[in-house]
Amino acid sequence: MALDARPLEREAFSREIVSRFDVLVVYDFVQALGEEGKGHLRAFAEAGKGIVVLHHALCDYQDWPWFEEMAGGRYLASDQGGWKASTYRHDVALFVKPVGSHPIIDPVGPMQLVDETYKGCASRRR
Repeated sequence: MALDARPLEREAFSREIVSRFDVLVVYDFVQALGEEGKGHLRAFAEAGKGIVVLHHALCDYQDWPWFEEMAGGRYLASDQGGWKASTYRHDVALFVKPVGSHPIIDPVGPMQLVDETYKGCASRRR
């Protein structure tokens, strides 16, 4: 069985998604997305649907300012203007404690996990 060489992201956004989903969880690491895919993803967000950008998906679409604005920031893959490239560190022990109360996180409670951390990302604070 031959695998399709196209990135899965292009396939995921190759058709209209507004009527099919309410929320997208983006956990990928893709740089290229064609105009059709960009249109479908943007239409999804503009329809008031939810998009959750997790982990290294903050590195996605380095050349698409709309994605950075929507995600609230971007990992800088290279020096840009007065900004130095972002950095990361693997295998960092982190203590995570939920803030506030919500039925989804209440049963979870505080925990320790090992993950990678990012430093020097562009942030769009509001």
